[in-house]
Amino acid sequence: MIERFNFYDLYGNLIPGLIFLGVILLPYGIVTQHWPTAELADVATVLVVAYLVGHVLQALATNALSSEVMKDQNGRRAYPSVVLLDKSDPTLAPRLKKLVAEKVKARFDIELRIDLDLSSGDGHGDIARVRNAAFFLCRPLANKVTSYGEQFQGLYAMSRGLFVALMLGVAYDAGVWLGSAYGPAIARILPAAVALALLLAFARLTGLTFVLRLVGLRTMSASDKTLDRITLFALAAVVFAGGGLLATVLAPTENENWAFVGLAALSLFCALRFLVLYRVFSIEFAKAVWTYFSVSDQSQAVDAA
Repeated sequence: MIERFNFYDLYGNLIPGLIFLGVILLPYGIVTQHWPTAELADVATVLVVAYLVGHVLQALATNALSSEVMKDQNGRRAYPSVVLLDKSDPTLAPRLKKLVAEKVKARFDIELRIDLDLSSGDGHGDIARVRNAAFFLCRPLANKVTSYGEQFQGLYAMSRGLFVALMLGVAYDAGVWLGSAYGPAIARILPAAVALALLLAFARLTGLTFVLRLVGLRTMSASDKTLDRITLFALAAVVFAGGGLLATVLAPTENENWAFVGLAALSLFCALRFLVLYRVFSIEFAKAVWTYFSVSDQSQAVDAA
């Protein structure tokens, strides 16, 4: 866990929060031509709100968007930190895998079994758990060598947060666009969507089992991902209905409506691009940790000298 305000806080929380606020405020600014001022107090308020919003987006996105972005030989999804050590995976050089395995064995007495693939017998479960545990032990040591690991962690968190923020922006712009013709009908969705989102968020924070049963889930430990995905869909319904309500109040022109269509298309394109980058940076993060852990003893020796 990153203990200070650094790459993860900036990339993972603040930037997605700022983008979300931007896509929400942009339609209002286009229609009314009223924009936030550059006064220090306003800027400080925006930054604080964006940071808090970013935390909420990341809290939902972390479970809703899986970090298992690679696949083993049987096509089952797994974490990059686990798959990269497979015998058949070419991403890391065999010599580097051997060096990592030797250092992990010497330091933690953990056998990474780099001579096997996850698909070997029932190895997907056992080998994955061992490698994943070793990865968390190695990560702080790798971060002492260089900050590259933290940077990639921040970048993949940023990509994940931006994907969610921009997809919510697509729902919002679609609501504004359709709101010109169907605003009252769309706005009627708002109370129900808000109530559902709050109910799900309350269940997620408290773990109340009766709330989980209402949405067809049994236990909190087995349903985090599903619950957060449902919560995100409910949040998308909230912003969609909010966009429809905004269009009803502001009555945008036809040209402004076409601008909202363009914004929705641009947001969708960027969201899909960040989804691809999320996978790329997740893999680069795992590569950086394993690589720099392999030289962590040398780095400590240099520092001692």
